[in-house]
Amino acid sequence: LFSILRRNNMLSRTRLQPGKVVRKIEDPAGLLSFPYNQGPRPTRPRQTKCACASNLVLSRESLGRREALVSFGAVAMLDVSAGSPCLAADATVNREAVSQDPATSDLCPVQVPGVAELYVASPASAASQANSEVPVFPSITAALAAAPSTAVSIRVAPGRYRERLVLDRPNISIVADSGQGGQQVEVYWDTQEPYQSVVDCSASNIRLRGLVFKHFSKSVANNYGVFIHDGSDLWLDACDICSTSGSGIGVEGASPLISRCRIHGCANHGLAIFGPMDLEAPLDMAGGGSVKNCTIEQNKGDGIRVRTSAEPMVSGNIVQENKGNGVALKDCGGRYIKNTISKNNKGGFVAEGYYGVANGAKIAQENKVDGAVRIA
Repeated sequence: LFSILRRNNMLSRTRLQPGKVVRKIEDPAGLLSFPYNQGPRPTRPRQTKCACASNLVLSRESLGRREALVSFGAVAMLDVSAGSPCLAADATVNREAVSQDPATSDLCPVQVPGVAELYVASPASAASQANSEVPVFPSITAALAAAPSTAVSIRVAPGRYRERLVLDRPNISIVADSGQGGQQVEVYWDTQEPYQSVVDCSASNIRLRGLVFKHFSKSVANNYGVFIHDGSDLWLDACDICSTSGSGIGVEGASPLISRCRIHGCANHGLAIFGPMDLEAPLDMAGGGSVKNCTIEQNKGDGIRVRTSAEPMVSGNIVQENKGNGVALKDCGGRYIKNTISKNNKGGFVAEGYYGVANGAKIAQENKVDGAVRIA
């Protein structure tokens, strides 16, 4: 956070010192917006709400660990681990700008009062948390059921958890506990019941980070490992997704941020993005969100498929070795830049009814495409 503030001249003549209270914050780059004494500001796209007040308190411990503890009076805090979103209301933070900053890519979670902290541990690792002051639960579902209605931060110990995460309430952060030897946190759901994704998200201000998701469900339609519904702005960061029955991620009318994920080995498409299912939705509600710095590979369908008026921002991804097309668009818009698209069986980049600003030549120029680029 300090790097972002200083690089963008957001701290005015203020020397960063432990315990120093920063009272003047300038925001020329639009990374943060504080409404106090400034009147309302228009909402920027793909931003998530966060706690806010006039004072930013810097602690000695957070300075030493390259973390930022942001205390907003008696309200809550900002956990800047990997550019994580705030989990309350009144201001906004540009998740994309923060997640691009290398200084925030490897930070440990910040424990801050004001947000309910819970811990999930499998039976094999629960003993190590016996003396913890943080409540320990055997599953993520159990932790969610016991969580208060305020903002919740859940850390998950390495292990395998057979459960389905239905995220229908806002302000939830679920993060793999990276402090245990780099072992994986795997959440899997295999069922003969149709239409059951391993993650079903319809709420706002949700963050999932560092988790492995595996999925199988005998569905025909809506067969997704991770299903992101209309109205959700889920932040899916540094996760691994595989569906052996359908597509890895399905976005329907939502505006998520999908960053640094690996989506692979899926029975259908890697990522399927659709506009609103409501045909009467206004044009400025097209949705699609942002897909950035992901690896989408070795899926049996297209790497990325975009349909029905969705307008995503797709940038910096590696899309390779899919049995369909690398990127396939139909009746949609969006921007597609700085992607590496290679070794896909049917073609590199194909579009039908694409109404974005780029033509075939520009798509080829703005991306590294190995294979045909066809735009009709």
